[in-house]
Amino acid sequence: MYGIPAEYYDVAYSSKNYEREAHVIRWLIGERRPGAQALLNLACGPGAHDLHLSRYYEIDGLDLNADYLARARERNPRGQYHEADMRDFALDRMYDAILCLFSSIGYARTLDNVRKTLVCCRDHLVAGGLVLIEPWLTPEQWQPGQVHVLNAERDGIKVCRMGYSALQGAVSLNPCQYLVGTEHGVERYEETHEMGLFTVGEMHEAFAAADLAVEYDPSGLIGRGLYIGGKKD
Repeated sequence: MYGIPAEYYDVAYSSKNYEREAHVIRWLIGERRPGAQALLNLACGPGAHDLHLSRYYEIDGLDLNADYLARARERNPRGQYHEADMRDFALDRMYDAILCLFSSIGYARTLDNVRKTLVCCRDHLVAGGLVLIEPWLTPEQWQPGQVHVLNAERDGIKVCRMGYSALQGAVSLNPCQYLVGTEHGVERYEETHEMGLFTVGEMHEAFAAADLAVEYDPSGLIGRGLYIGGKKD
């Protein structure tokens, strides 16, 4: 899970084109669910996608990180944001589409938890509603023993993130350390990402177990693929 403050998260991923991704999502929803109005974003983080999607939809979100939710509320004041687990949530609203982006489904860690997430999605979708899941890497794509470095800068804040890839069963491990430089000095943060590695076939089985139809786009928003599920009418 992310341990850096929302402000520094935004700097670290400032090169990510959230606006372009939001337009792709809008096109996908418009093609399959014309007239969609209400969206829910699972593991929404600080709401960077929501900032752009809120121009066209009523969008709510949920996340486990209270700091990130506060930032999301600033970006989308009309939205309802909930501190909740995507594997087990119960809201008092139904949605035309539910999103889980930027590989956040990997934090479910196990296929059983993926199925629980998809069942929660199904139970919060109107008939014919959609669920868009951007996956994490497959077992074949994950390469243990790699060192990854990310450098970013914005508004006078510099972020350097270094992580190491490891493997524990079917779970990828990515312990990371951050150095964040501001006018006040240098701060250090640590976090470890534990994310389940699922094959395309396993994901299809999870959708089927949740009684959701599914199609798979191998490219998706950023090259990691995209699962587009649908609730039966």
